[in-house]
Amino acid sequence: MERLGTVDVLDVDGREPSWHDVLFAGIALFAEAAVCDTGAVIVRARGWAREGNCPSCGRPSSRVHDRYRRQLQDVPLAARPVRIVLEVRRFVCVNTECGQRTFAEQIRGFTSPFARCTTGWGHAERDRTGTGRPCRSAHGHGAGHHGGAGRGC
Repeated sequence: MERLGTVDVLDVDGREPSWHDVLFAGIALFAEAAVCDTGAVIVRARGWAREGNCPSCGRPSSRVHDRYRRQLQDVPLAARPVRIVLEVRRFVCVNTECGQRTFAEQIRGFTSPFARCTTGWGHAERDRTGTGRPCRSAHGHGAGHHGGAGRGC
């Protein structure tokens, strides 16, 4: 248990909250490591779902073709920018009748195709700016290239 002034910081089950509890509650994501300094919070994470669904045919697949790292900007934490370095799997669509051979893992409620920011950051920016396009992408739409330099939104 950590004490902040005279307030005890505990999760509802009596344990100290983890990075996952603070940043990713309710999201199928595992925070492997986090570094917090005066400039930013950087979190290395990966999805924990066993399979992904093909965006074209909807069929689930657990056959992994490849992995890559994707950098996403997330909602600030204590006025510090949060950058997520996400390990993403590329799955093979097992439906022989589907035209899509491979597809990138998407984490429901957290990522979207080509996004350079998380869904939460996108909603926050949309609320803040009043625009319909919260993020930019390498393709000029949506929000980011999977191998990008993490230039943010």
